Amino acid sequence: MPTKSQTKVTQTAVKTSTPKTTRRRRSAKAKVTTTPKTVVAKVTQTVTPKVTTKTMIEKPNVELITLKMYREDVNKRWQIHLYEIQELNKDLKKGYDLVVKHGSQLVNYARESYKKQFNV
Repeated sequence: MPTKSQTKVTQTAVKTSTPKTTRRRRSAKAKVTTTPKTVVAKVTQTVTPKVTTKTMIEKPNVELITLKMYREDVNKRWQIHLYEIQELNKDLKKGYDLVVKHGSQLVNYARESYKKQFNV
């Protein structure tokens, strides 16, 4: 079983000073600037490895359906599928008829309105 991890914290402080640089006319070297360093805390952890165990799966004791029952089930599902497709076709026909009816009414209204507006 995993146990608590032990954590150690150590701190180190570094004191730096900025040296004075004199002006030089050399252009080959870049100017050196120093930045103060910050205090860094180091954290170390010891982690214990996890232990996993595999459980063996046993074959369930279940009765399987026979081939005859399977064929009957597939046939029933196919009949349900055909019925649903038939009902979808009916709904699509109703929707198409509705769109055609209202579309033709819209076209007729637009023609009549145009004729009235422009005295054609």
